[in-house]
Amino acid sequence: MVATTNEDHSGHLVSDLPRKGEHLLRAAAFYGANGAGKSNFVKAMQFAKNLIVNGTRGTQLISVRPFRLGIGSSRPCKFEFIFEAENILYNYGFRVDSLRVHEEWLFATHDANELPYFQRYILPDGNEKIEYGSLFTENDEKQEQFLEFVAKGTRPNQLFLTEALDRNVVKLKPIVDWFQKSLIFILPESSATHLDMIMHEDKSMTSFMEDILRVTGTGVSSVETEEVPFDFDNLSSVVLDAFKDQVKAQLEASYAVTVNLYGPQEESVTLKHNTQNQIVRVLLHLLHQGKNGHQVAFGIDEESDGTQRLLNLIPALFMLKQNPGQVLVIDELDRRLHPHLSRFFIKAALDCGDAKSCKSQLIFTAHDTNLLDLELLRRDEIWFAEKDKNGASHIYSLAEFNWLETQSEKGYLNGRFGAIPFIGEVSRLHENDVQKRSTGEADFVGAAA
Repeated sequence: MVATTNEDHSGHLVSDLPRKGEHLLRAAAFYGANGAGKSNFVKAMQFAKNLIVNGTRGTQLISVRPFRLGIGSSRPCKFEFIFEAENILYNYGFRVDSLRVHEEWLFATHDANELPYFQRYILPDGNEKIEYGSLFTENDEKQEQFLEFVAKGTRPNQLFLTEALDRNVVKLKPIVDWFQKSLIFILPESSATHLDMIMHEDKSMTSFMEDILRVTGTGVSSVETEEVPFDFDNLSSVVLDAFKDQVKAQLEASYAVTVNLYGPQEESVTLKHNTQNQIVRVLLHLLHQGKNGHQVAFGIDEESDGTQRLLNLIPALFMLKQNPGQVLVIDELDRRLHPHLSRFFIKAALDCGDAKSCKSQLIFTAHDTNLLDLELLRRDEIWFAEKDKNGASHIYSLAEFNWLETQSEKGYLNGRFGAIPFIGEVSRLHENDVQKRSTGEADFVGAAA
């Protein structure tokens, strides 16, 4: 996400970084053939976030998946992130296999100098050691003694960062908060969590969604929510009493609960207590203009697949606009979206009223070549993923090519940048079957067919 000297789309740049002289990009688009590694790139980041935020339990294996096609596929996998949190540039990373953490480090940039917080590594005798920087301990002997205590209590399969925050080492909170709150993932089949409740409670979000739905031509004129009574006693007998008690207990402990009901009519419902402490269901209605001018309410499941996908993307777009430091990662942004809608989403994500305060970033994978447009994205914001002959994925930027034309889409489809599938002729699909039949070697299935 570090920008080149390209002067196009200056509004796509983030300046005023702790590391002087650098500019960051606000977008990165990843293209490549199916199986080239685009989704694995997203899954790798998501794995790292989950390990940092949730950690491991007991003797639980670390659910890392190493590259299996190369020599030494059992080697530890390395993950590293360089990011800004609370105006400090951090470099955090680790190397893990399924059994243990082999290495872990955290550095922070202060006054243009990168200084260590801690470094964790394995000694030749197999024992573990963690060294601390003075920036982290603040030359406080008691603090260093406490950190040593935390280190001794950190299991081999647990990150020290995660363990230390659990032990209330508050100086590490901004780092974990960045992973937990700022790094957001949307997968191809992801659904916005508690969408009906969000729309019910947040009127600014409702207004934002109405504007997007109207301007994108979905036919939705407005959005409404309502609370309706919900009576467990009238549910089908398939909803067990123990399940009802569990849901009621969850409602006592939290503001709202989403429940999946299985029976003759499977559905997901959002429940909460109203002002009279009664259990009610929150319903989300999408209003369309009827023939005679009256409004007709539709449920989410009655909308088209494209509108449903848009409904699940809009909350993330709203979050991106509200939080300057948000990093939104979307796998298959163009999934079920018309090319104009995909383009609209990118432009909306990068549109910034106040360039100085806008630091949010959008990282996405896509197949829609209409988005390979230098009027939409910078050359250094377009990336390609391609596998080599050994099945290993490599990622490279359009900025690496001496490409003078502006037709990036045509150049990509013509294979000028690689990262496209090499597909044989359809007529060759049955060549092996014809050859087998001519030699009498047809297998049982072929003979039966």
